Amino acid sequence: SGPYSVPASARSNVASIAASGTSRFFAVRNDGRLVQWDSNGVVATNLPAATQSEVVAIAASNNHALVLRADGQLFAWN
Repeated sequence: SGPYSVPASARSNVASIAASGTSRFFAVRNDGRLVQWDSNGVVATNLPAATQSEVVAIAASNNHALVLRADGQLFAWN
């Protein structure tokens, strides 16, 4: 399957990326915001508030995602 649609907000100024299987994708932008989207290119709007600034790293699996913020805090969700 693929190729998958990538939303405009994740096409440039990206510091790192991660994928959760074939249905959930992530990009950490250079400004510290996290973008999550699905295989249709639809951006998730229900991300934890802590993921919208100062994100420096992302890890993901089929069941969860974790972000590390610049202040050392780690957040996880599924």
